[in-house]
Amino acid sequence: MVRRKRVTGRTIWQAVLMVSVLVVILFTPFTVTGATTALNRAFLDAAFNGDTKGVEALLAEGADVNVKDGIGFTALFGAARSGHTDTVKLLLAKGADPNVKLPTSGTTALMYAALNGHNDIVVALIDKGAGVNTRNNRGITSLMYAAYGGRIQVAQTLLAKGAEINMKDNEGLSALGYAETTQHDEVGRILKKARAK
Repeated sequence: MVRRKRVTGRTIWQAVLMVSVLVVILFTPFTVTGATTALNRAFLDAAFNGDTKGVEALLAEGADVNVKDGIGFTALFGAARSGHTDTVKLLLAKGADPNVKLPTSGTTALMYAALNGHNDIVVALIDKGAGVNTRNNRGITSLMYAAYGGRIQVAQTLLAKGAEINMKDNEGLSALGYAETTQHDEVGRILKKARAK
């Protein structure tokens, strides 16, 4: 028999808050209005769509690897969020900054990859210097995103790469709290085995 923790008003509020954050993250459209040239707009488009050959050609023509669209998305954000591993690896090899944060939320490419379960991208980003314990504006880390999304392999990878298991967000919720709130029991077991509180 599986025992469930009693749901409290605070737990429900935290779940509603997290869902609101995720809706903004997942459904913010990729726009290229902030790119300053047609070349950079085409480059962002290619990266967001996983056109690795197009990205490579546009970089060779002089596209800025760290150009941002009107929201603050870089090519790396778009490729990481959508799971375009080859494009991410190319961008990182060409000097894309793995630690750029969105100005409005403080979210990073690693957080997007963790939430969406793109483990190969998580590894590539960390290997190129992405901050595994970086927090967004709400104090949420990549491990918390992985726990919220029920991403078992990503959670294991983040822990192996040095994620601090007991960090808390601005509301006092840890990765284990996110796993429990969303009833991702397997992630919760992994976190508890790693001494999560």
